[in-house]
Amino acid sequence: MNKRELIDAITAVNPSATREFLLEFSERELSDYMRQLDSLGLTRSDFHGSGVSDAQPNTGEPESMGRPDVIVC
Repeated sequence: MNKRELIDAITAVNPSATREFLLEFSERELSDYMRQLDSLGLTRSDFHGSGVSDAQPNTGEPESMGRPDVIVC
């Protein structure tokens, strides 16, 4: 695959990877990343709708037990 085809394939599986970001990498690096995605058997649904794209960063702060009105001090 050429660089454009690799970027198309990667964004089809991982829509959070923007074209602008991927353009910064060499064709070899993109090919290596695509091989990793393929070896893991990842599909677009693995990045959308399964919690991967909805994951919240771990801030190290205690959780408020799901209640937005509770402030943890």
